[in-house]
Amino acid sequence: MRGTAAWDPGTVPPPAAPSARGDRGNGAPAAPPTGRGSWDDIPTVRGDRRGTTVSGDAPTPPPADATQRVAARGAPRAARTPPGSWRPRRPPGTGRPAPGMRPAPPPATRPGTPRPRRDDGDGDGATTLLRGTPAAPRRRRLLVIPAVLALVVGLAVLETAVAPAPQAAPAVVGQAPASSGHWYCPVTAGQGESATLEIAAAGDTPSSVSVLRHTPDGTVAAAPVDIAPGTETDIRLEGDEAAQPLSLRWTGGPSVASWRVEGGQAAAAPCAQGPSDVWYVGGLDTAGGARSTLHLFNPFPEDAVADVTYATTLGPDPRELTRTILIEGESSRRLDLYEVIPEEDDLGAIVTVASGRLVVQGELTYAPPQGGEGPTGRALVPAAPAPAANWAFGQAAARPEPDGPEPAALSWLTVLNPGDREAAVEVRVSDPVPGGELLAETTIGAGGVARIALDGVSAQPEFGVVVSTVNDEEVVVTQGTELRGGDGRTGVEMSLGAAPAQRWAVPGGGTDGRTAELGVYNPGGRPVTVDVGTGDGAPATWQDVVVAPNSRTSIDLGQAGPDRAQVPLVVTADGPVVAELSVRAATGAAPDPLRSWGAVAVPASAWTGPTERPAVVADPGLRTTPLGAVPSPDEDAGEGG
Repeated sequence: MRGTAAWDPGTVPPPAAPSARGDRGNGAPAAPPTGRGSWDDIPTVRGDRRGTTVSGDAPTPPPADATQRVAARGAPRAARTPPGSWRPRRPPGTGRPAPGMRPAPPPATRPGTPRPRRDDGDGDGATTLLRGTPAAPRRRRLLVIPAVLALVVGLAVLETAVAPAPQAAPAVVGQAPASSGHWYCPVTAGQGESATLEIAAAGDTPSSVSVLRHTPDGTVAAAPVDIAPGTETDIRLEGDEAAQPLSLRWTGGPSVASWRVEGGQAAAAPCAQGPSDVWYVGGLDTAGGARSTLHLFNPFPEDAVADVTYATTLGPDPRELTRTILIEGESSRRLDLYEVIPEEDDLGAIVTVASGRLVVQGELTYAPPQGGEGPTGRALVPAAPAPAANWAFGQAAARPEPDGPEPAALSWLTVLNPGDREAAVEVRVSDPVPGGELLAETTIGAGGVARIALDGVSAQPEFGVVVSTVNDEEVVVTQGTELRGGDGRTGVEMSLGAAPAQRWAVPGGGTDGRTAELGVYNPGGRPVTVDVGTGDGAPATWQDVVVAPNSRTSIDLGQAGPDRAQVPLVVTADGPVVAELSVRAATGAAPDPLRSWGAVAVPASAWTGPTERPAVVADPGLRTTPLGAVPSPDEDAGEGG
């Protein structure tokens, strides 16, 4: 802080006059002192801190008696300051400038400004720089800057030469279809019920399938079964075997699987492709005698822990009863939602896996109380591993009265919005009624569900449906259909929507004691040509079927022949469509609504896997060793020995 205080002429004598040659060493006359003690009154000095002379003066030789010089330097400051010399004085306080004064910048930041000096005390009139004053010449400092810049540029050039920048690689590359996969069937049959696992080959090559039953004593694997292309194998299970969850593994050609449970009522759904960190289940109900069940299936050795939260028409509804649920390895757990959140007629469930892995599926049973109104029936409700912006269905219905053998049918949609903002959706149907109410948007609150009735929206009794979000939110859409026969018997079907695709596999069809119909819906803006094939040849009417824009067509599986236990289908189109199967078991001459089920077909993306993957980029800075040049562990041991 020395050299920054102003000089007080009232207490300290003024500095000695500079030499006749001037204070800047250029022959100009010296400027007289101003008497104000500013830094401009101090002549320029150069050199090091000891023995520095005023510009224009001759160098001062060292004193004759060095001992006196050392003594003078070591004496108290008051003694070392002889009369006629001066020292800048700080104002009282902590070294800050006096009030009203502006601190002067350091001398090094003011080019051309004279630097402070004081008498060196040896009586010869020479002066030395004050302590703390930079003494390096400005010219020397300026020469350092180009040298530093040259060094930085040289290092950059050297780094570029040693490690060149990697070449740009494609963001994604193509990937071949998967050659193996799994299917998981979480729902178990109840007491006195049976179950059927339906496995259909979906490719052009045979599929080898191994079925695994997950029992309390461990996993039991059956011998592999080969399934020819276009054919189906059904495995019927009774008793304890039907009450145990299943999984299967396929290799070679792809296979798809469906699980059906039968007792007094029947229900079926496609098996799940694999585990997920989060599962979304819509279309549930716990009001008016309805019961909803979640099947939490852990087919892996490690235990799993999950949290279950709920979505209602009023918004999200977390319940502490279903926090931190433990599902032991190789087991399945039923969760009765009526005991957790009763009397909710529109309900969704979100299962978040905190640890481990889980496969989830829902089950819905309608049984109105004595004298009550409402449907009776049972349905399996597939869960979605993720929300999406688009969902489509191929088999919705709005038939208010039975039409011959066909029961009355009325479909609705349940839209689950798991996001934290409102979701706006748009619903379109094939052959819409002009001026229908579905032309308007429907809003679903954050974390809630909404039901959308589909009666009076299409000019046809059976139609296709597509649901799309019009903002950035994504949703999960489930479709339900209530059936009512001429004798008053009722039933229910549930299905999870899917995105339109060009190839579908449809297991579970048949014509032995049941009727089955396939609905194919084209939601696009151009005609699409569809081929429907089966293993032993399909009717000619199933080939080159043209579906007009935003239109639907249906195919009666009975045309493939009567009394066929299995009619697996493969649907191929030259544009995006959605395919959905509806099966109704017959009681006498009429279908039985209590033994009916429906399901959207399985898209090819479920068994082929992703068609693209991120590109693998080699780092040129890493050392690469050919695989053949890497010594084996035995060679390493031999060399070490």
